[in-house]
Formats: sequence, C-alpha cells, structure tokens
Amino acid sequence: MVSYYDGEHELYTTLLNVDGNNKIIDQLEIAYDEIAESALRKSSTINKDKIIVEDWNFFREENQKITKTYFVTSEGKFRN
Repeated sequence: MVSYYDGEHELYTTLLNVDGNNKIIDQLEIAYDEIAESALRKSSTINKDKIIVEDWNFFREENQKITKTYFVTSEGKFRN
C-alpha cells in the first residue's frame, strides 16, 4: 500500500499487488481525500476474498455514492 499527496489538499492511497520479484502485477486506488472542500472521498473495505470501494461525491444536491467490488484473479489482477 502506498499513500501520497497530490498538491497540498489531496491524499491518495493505492493498493499494489506484487510478485515474488517485487514487480507490480496490478494496482487499485483504494482511498482518496481532498481536504480543501471535503466534497470528494473514496474509502475501501478489504476482506479476505474481495475489496469494496466506495466513491462519495458531496458536490451534488443529493450525495452520490458509487460502490464497486473487486476480486483478485489467480494471476494477481484486480477485477470488478
């Protein structure tokens, strides 16, 4: 897992799946927070057999949440 800032107000977290030689097989953005307006957010729940990612958008009149479920393939790829 790697977290990094993009400017002063955005923080991303990416889940990396690597092989035995530390080569990246796949990556999945699992968290995001923009702290300037706090209008966009991403959070995840990581389980043994799946990863549930929730994207929130508070810019709209009605808060919008999009949920995606990902599974890890036998090759180590993230698929929804």
